[in-house]
Amino acid sequence: CREFFTKNFDGKLFINVSPISLVNPHTEEHIVEIFENELEVDKERIVIELSESYPIDDYEFISQALHYLRDRGFELAIDDLGAGYSSLRVWSEFKPEYVKIDRHFIKSIDKNPVNHEFVRSIQEISRSVGTHVIAEGIETEAELKAITSLGISHGQGYLLGKPNPTLAGQITKQLRTVINPLKQFTFYRQKDTIGNLMEYSESVQANESLATCSEIIEDREDIHALPVLKGAKPIGIITRQKILEIFFSLYGRELHSRRRVIKFLEKNVLIVDQASTLSEVSRAFTANKKMDMNANIIVTHGGNYAGVVRPKKLLERITQRQIQSARYSNPLTMLPGNVPIYEWIDELLTKQKSFKLAYFDLNNFKPYNDIYGYSRGDKIIMMLSDVLKENIDQEKDRLGHIGGDDFVIVFNSDDWHERCESILDSFREEVKAYYNEEDLSNNGIYSEDRRGERQFFPILSLAIGIVDPNPSLCNSHHDVAVLATDAKHQAKKMGGNVLFVSRRRGNDRSYLSNDESNSFDQEIEISSDQISLLEDYGT
Repeated sequence: CREFFTKNFDGKLFINVSPISLVNPHTEEHIVEIFENELEVDKERIVIELSESYPIDDYEFISQALHYLRDRGFELAIDDLGAGYSSLRVWSEFKPEYVKIDRHFIKSIDKNPVNHEFVRSIQEISRSVGTHVIAEGIETEAELKAITSLGISHGQGYLLGKPNPTLAGQITKQLRTVINPLKQFTFYRQKDTIGNLMEYSESVQANESLATCSEIIEDREDIHALPVLKGAKPIGIITRQKILEIFFSLYGRELHSRRRVIKFLEKNVLIVDQASTLSEVSRAFTANKKMDMNANIIVTHGGNYAGVVRPKKLLERITQRQIQSARYSNPLTMLPGNVPIYEWIDELLTKQKSFKLAYFDLNNFKPYNDIYGYSRGDKIIMMLSDVLKENIDQEKDRLGHIGGDDFVIVFNSDDWHERCESILDSFREEVKAYYNEEDLSNNGIYSEDRRGERQFFPILSLAIGIVDPNPSLCNSHHDVAVLATDAKHQAKKMGGNVLFVSRRRGNDRSYLSNDESNSFDQEIEISSDQISLLEDYGT
């Protein structure tokens, strides 16, 4: 530990700790005391790595110890996933920043399809929950290429460096020539964020010489610019063109090769956090007219340098997302369909963010189609689509069309209740224009019901079911869909233009407490059986 911080190495230091030791009282306090008082190191660069030589019996006690360490800046890793007593439950319980896949699954991964599939699955899970995967036991170039192709960005093994009491600080120049071509891969963090497109790139410190930069770009013709760091923080770039202009000028190499990079720094560069959305980065990138459009975008994590994104790749991904959006859009309204909606919900659940989901459905839409025809029915759907668009916060809320006359809104805006009331008011007025005068004066139409019997159906109305999913109780969009469907059914049972807010928050039938549930006043005509229904649902 002393050597690591004395020599000011980049990166993080992983310290092995047995979970069984954390069962002993005050062990976690002793760990913090050692690093704070004896070593005086930056705890945010320390990762506590749980080695699992023994089964974990007391998850709650160990979890408390790990929370104590996390609150003081430490990160967490799980060692040897897939071997010994290591299990997915440990991953689920402790939610580490890193998981290390046991070397058994890395050995001959380039030849073993079972191992390859196992590691791919682990990488998929890690991508969803925001965990880094570290491949252990990399011993051949073929294994390195295989794990790289899966998007795994961290590795260890004899190929990269053998255990040694003296820290090397960096890999050998010979191995660098092997790894450099492999670093042009994309590894994913969260959907639709700039971190999706992040790639490894060489960087230089601000106090390094121009000669060092020249050596790097001579070996890498694909490097357009080098990120310049001050410690771990990016402060700008130095372009290939700038370096070549200096060195190819008369006496340029002799005069400037020893000068520090910071003297030639290009500060007009885009620096963004890896959690930034593609749309946010795109707007920032195009808004700055003075910026070099060919310069890489610098990506950070917690303010520290993490990698770069090539502008061409950003443009390609945005185009790809637009094509994908069109593919999954409803052909009538061109609003996003099921797949994007599921992605929105899963992303919010993964981030443990609260939101409201509103499910919209028309009452008596089939009889209307039977009398007025499907062409007029499509116009009703388009009208409803326009009403919904006009009443959402374009920056915070998401609107989707899941088919037929069914729509959903993922509300992140706080005034969602007022927006739903406005939707009901607007629809109640605008729907009148889609009836002839006679039907409008009769407040409805006569048509055959599903049993073929002639029946009166009132003017079209809108049922809205609202749910407030608890991210801790809903594991995926499937759970939220169950809640929303139930809320919509209750709204339709009530009849008329109505808003029903469900108190259920999870599939375990958890409910909002009385002080959490909102009170709603809706002026509607209801029958005695509907009053009983309202009482049953505590409304």
